[in-house]
Amino acid sequence: MSLYKTEAVVLKHYELKEADKIIILYTRQRGKVQAVANGVRKTKSRLAGSVELFTYSDFLLYQGKSLSTVSQAEIKNSFASLRDDLFKMAYSSYVVEVVNEFTVDQEKNEPLFALLLATLYMLDRGEELELATRFFELRLLNLLGYRPQLDVCVDCDLDLSKIDKVRFSSKLGGVVCSDCALEDQYSMRITKGTVATIERLLEIDYKKLDRLKVPKNIRQELAKVLPNYLQSIIEKKLKSLDFLRTLTTTS
Repeated sequence: MSLYKTEAVVLKHYELKEADKIIILYTRQRGKVQAVANGVRKTKSRLAGSVELFTYSDFLLYQGKSLSTVSQAEIKNSFASLRDDLFKMAYSSYVVEVVNEFTVDQEKNEPLFALLLATLYMLDRGEELELATRFFELRLLNLLGYRPQLDVCVDCDLDLSKIDKVRFSSKLGGVVCSDCALEDQYSMRITKGTVATIERLLEIDYKKLDRLKVPKNIRQELAKVLPNYLQSIIEKKLKSLDFLRTLTTTS
């Protein structure tokens, strides 16, 4: 076994035996890592706080044949508010689930780690939870090679300016004209304002996100189109999405 240090955010954890947990970490240096945290469910465990969901820590890990083992951990930010506030928890749970589902073990992606961390800080501050999540979705898609085609019909290359009724096809990966939309019965109608907002979110500095004014109808379209596109890529439902949608539609 080899010992290594890494910064990491806790994406998920499972109970193991009577007092242990398996934790899924997204690390700066190694990408996604699965590790055993021995004894963390005991009341006096010094590691308990560092393996809570969303927590950002410096870890010292032993690399085993299949799983790592947590030796030490020092919390850099517990992100306690993300667990204490229902809305923050819902958005943050969605974000970490997306990272978990879109990544494979031991595949380093430092820009994705930076995006995850920046998003958790934005959600922690409680500023524009919804918009911060849309920003995260689009930047993740861009980083992983799934950036949607927005300037022309993804199927026939017709320029967006010549398309009267724009639709978004998750199957084809971008905007489509009315004719090409027939190839995807689940394509969704969106406005050109929504397309422009997607383009803006792909370019804007996250520190200026709070200055972006997005009308309610565009927010609603983004909240349908982007999660649907993500789910079509991984070909499975994101479990946290139902809870998030229930919470936001009843608020």
